[in-house]
Amino acid sequence: MQKNISKIIKIQNNNYPYLFVDKILELDPLNFGIGKKCFTRNEWYFDGQSDSEVFVPEFIQIEALVQMLVITIQYETKYEGELLNDVKFKNIEFFGSIDPGSSMIIKSKVVNNSRGIIKGISEGFINDELICSMECFIAVISELNKYSPN
Repeated sequence: MQKNISKIIKIQNNNYPYLFVDKILELDPLNFGIGKKCFTRNEWYFDGQSDSEVFVPEFIQIEALVQMLVITIQYETKYEGELLNDVKFKNIEFFGSIDPGSSMIIKSKVVNNSRGIIKGISEGFINDELICSMECFIAVISELNKYSPN
């Protein structure tokens, strides 16, 4: 189930160089999603790093994890096109470095969806090894507003 990059861009509202999901490999909207990010040596965030110390910065890994969760939330669901906002990131962990030329498989799962707040878990894998993970809380603004006091 490889989905078209134009659909990913539409959902993410990000274009290169700020789009960190290249392909959707598997997707059950509002449940789980699996995507892929290929890290090439010519990425902008490698500029200024010496050849002996080149690695994917942690903030890029976090953004890739969040973007896959957002795709899982918005891809052909009632939340498609809705305004989302990051609320909180928890339990962010890094288990190694990512080198240029690597491809990260990103697995995202919606754990809870209540009153406009969606809790998800995203994990990144390189060669089937867990490389990074986090919990993420995303607000669906239109849903959240239904529960706000007047």
